[in-house]
Amino acid sequence: AGDDFQSLLTQLPSIIRGPDGRLRVKGGAPTTGALQVSSASLNDPSTGDFDLELPSGAIESVEVLSNPFAAEYGRFSTSVTQVRTKRGTNEWTFKPGNLMPNFGRGIVDRFEPRLAWSGPLKRDRLLFGQYLQYRYAQTPVKSLEGEPEIGLLSFDSYTRLDAVISSRHALTGGVIYFPRKISNATLSTFRPPESTVKFTQEGFSAGIVDRLILNDRMVLETTVAGRTFEVDLKTDGDRVMVYAPQTQSGTFFNTHERSVGSLQAIGALTIAQDRWRYGQHVFKLGVDVQRSGFDGHSTSRGLDVVRVDGSLAERTTYRQVVPEQDVKGTEVAGFAQDRWRVNDRLSVELGFRIDRDAITDKVNYSPRGGLAVGVLADGRAILRGGIGKFVERTPHTVGAFTQYEAQTVQRFAANGTTLTAPIDYVHTIDEPLESPESIVQTVAWDQRFGRKLFFKAAYTHRTGSHAYIVEPEPSRGALVLSSSGESKYWELETTGRY
Repeated sequence: AGDDFQSLLTQLPSIIRGPDGRLRVKGGAPTTGALQVSSASLNDPSTGDFDLELPSGAIESVEVLSNPFAAEYGRFSTSVTQVRTKRGTNEWTFKPGNLMPNFGRGIVDRFEPRLAWSGPLKRDRLLFGQYLQYRYAQTPVKSLEGEPEIGLLSFDSYTRLDAVISSRHALTGGVIYFPRKISNATLSTFRPPESTVKFTQEGFSAGIVDRLILNDRMVLETTVAGRTFEVDLKTDGDRVMVYAPQTQSGTFFNTHERSVGSLQAIGALTIAQDRWRYGQHVFKLGVDVQRSGFDGHSTSRGLDVVRVDGSLAERTTYRQVVPEQDVKGTEVAGFAQDRWRVNDRLSVELGFRIDRDAITDKVNYSPRGGLAVGVLADGRAILRGGIGKFVERTPHTVGAFTQYEAQTVQRFAANGTTLTAPIDYVHTIDEPLESPESIVQTVAWDQRFGRKLFFKAAYTHRTGSHAYIVEPEPSRGALVLSSSGESKYWELETTGRY
């Protein structure tokens, strides 16, 4: 359902879609994972979410790496989702798809045509691919009177160009464009159309990857990627929003818009060495620099909570602290790793990574190590394990926490008299923030019986610290943001394949 790679991910173990529609991978919050196309990060720097959309026809494969111990992967604590796109072919192809709309009470309820064409601009030298997908969908909420609909209108485009400069030198470039509009975006049984928002998104990403073979043992890979992302959340009217036990009414209490831009450059040198006495080594050294910025404007109005009898229980009002949110920063990372193949039965992976967090201004160190032991010959039984430290990136909205609206809350008795004096909650950060991180240990057993039967058992243990938490403190009139959150996660996974 949804016909996109994010919907596909829920078919994998330990990946679920939460009630807010966001993906949760390996027990982590949506912001704890990383999304990559090639080596470039495609997380929204402002929120940390997966906000990329791609035409389904452009995707070659999607792979979720659960806590990979290679040091080249960073800015996550649970998993890396890698999207690989299709390369152009040496023969021109033209493939339309999904051209038949779905009919319903609104004549056409769903129409999602796709178009893909690819071929050689110069055979074996310059290959082109273009993938388009249009979506129109009206989804009724049948539990509401009149069955109002959530409306989706989007257009996803991906263009890829592969250039073979020589047998040792290749360039790959890609451009993604994904505008989207959703009407009645938060429509549900308890939220009628008048209390919903209109969501508008404009996204653009472009990147180029340069691969150069320096000699028979060294490869240099350089990636440069840029991205802009804009989101508007709008409402019809400015009435006070009312929360009642049975339903909501009035206008949704918040409207906002945000604009995000990022520019990333990655350089990595791979060195193969098999002349040493003890096994073969593949070293990889690299630097990753990303400059990103977030600016936005948020406006919140009144919010009332009423009882079953309609009496007012609580009233929240907002006041603007600063006219807008504005956060910018530069993240710098360096990594070094060694994949050491000791012999046919033993492989070791060692790595070390340094990250500078642009929001907390902290320098974080991440050592990692893993190994694989061939217990039986020919890979029929393999024992794997590893331990490592993983550090998340800090979303820009954390840096903008003190720039959002302050709220005043007052409680009332059923007869209308005030129960408490109004409490002003000011957004506060008491102590310097730390970057969220986790320590992960894994162990896995892979067993192959003959040529057709495969069994896997894996155990993962993760201990997280410095997660961001917001706590209200009425006695001092503050909403306090801290990095004092902790988490623990255990997972036992068994897989059989025939």
